[in-house]
Amino acid sequence: MTTTRLSRELGLTSGALFRHFPNREAMLEAAVALAVERMMASIPEGEAEPLERILQLARNRIALVREDAGLAWLFRSEEAEQCLPDEARASIRHTVRQTRSFVLAALREGMEQGQVRRDIEARLLLVPVLGTIHLLIESASSRASHRPGPEFREEALQSLCRLLQPCVTDNTQSPTIE
Repeated sequence: MTTTRLSRELGLTSGALFRHFPNREAMLEAAVALAVERMMASIPEGEAEPLERILQLARNRIALVREDAGLAWLFRSEEAEQCLPDEARASIRHTVRQTRSFVLAALREGMEQGQVRRDIEARLLLVPVLGTIHLLIESASSRASHRPGPEFREEALQSLCRLLQPCVTDNTQSPTIE
């Protein structure tokens, strides 16, 4: 994360960068602000059904990362975490919390409406939901060694929906893991 590397990536000289920003920290904060804006804009608005909102979030995030693989790195990399200014790290953490809150609210609403299974707490359902989204985002990035096609990603999202939908129970005990 040097200014030399940044200027090379942008096709500018280091001097040109410093004409627009007073220091490296200001450059990183501006980059993170833009990334956060893009990630927040990917959270769907509107009155779609809860599961559809979750699917749309996943599709939006996958499309963002396909367009700019650096977003996945910025939001998930320890290296990024270590080199960013405090304010930028706080912005990223806030965006992650907002995403979690969005998914959790959709899951809870889906439970209330009978569209999402109720036998597992919503906070625990966050694990497979966010895990699936993260895996599909990572596999969509240009840095992924194996990139499954859009058919696979859509099939994975539809499978996630099936996992979230209410189950018909047969009154037998579920096995427990000890």
